[in-house]
Amino acid sequence: MSFTAFRKPGMKEDVHLEVLHTYFTAYSVFLKQHSKFFLKFLDSPNKARPATVPADEFVYYWVTIKFSYQDYGPYRGRKKEQISAFKQLLCVMHNNPITFNSMDGLDIMTQLADYYCTLPVLSRVLTNAMLRKPLNIAQHAVLGLEIGSQLRNADLVRDCVCYLSGRWDLHIHSLLRRCFSTHGE
Repeated sequence: MSFTAFRKPGMKEDVHLEVLHTYFTAYSVFLKQHSKFFLKFLDSPNKARPATVPADEFVYYWVTIKFSYQDYGPYRGRKKEQISAFKQLLCVMHNNPITFNSMDGLDIMTQLADYYCTLPVLSRVLTNAMLRKPLNIAQHAVLGLEIGSQLRNADLVRDCVCYLSGRWDLHIHSLLRRCFSTHGE
């Protein structure tokens, strides 16, 4: 069991999140601002909100329930990678810097961002993260192109196309055509 807190000066964390038995505290204002999923969940009309909340309690509690590590929504694959990707996504929503260790990690994070409706926010942060620590695009250019297309991130798409320009087998050609038709370029 581990615990991560996102703290900002002068603010009180009001959301307690449990993801795959890992605990996070966060701010509902950031979650609602950057995620349509959390906006809908945290402000759903079927929740009774207390008029006042004691200073040492959270306003919102959210828990992921997963019966198998292979088949639940966005949480597929190894638990450690899923938790790391969710933590990075919370960093994105709290305007904290992020880094990517691998293209696979970015893929997992993109799947989570799609589920939590935060793709535009992740796309905006991705370019700065790539400048701080470049991804190994040469080895994973096809996956990077798919991710860049899903995120609508022109920088990632452009970098991947540069690496793929010498490889013109049928699969890559159809992927490039699909990507450019999506972006309208």
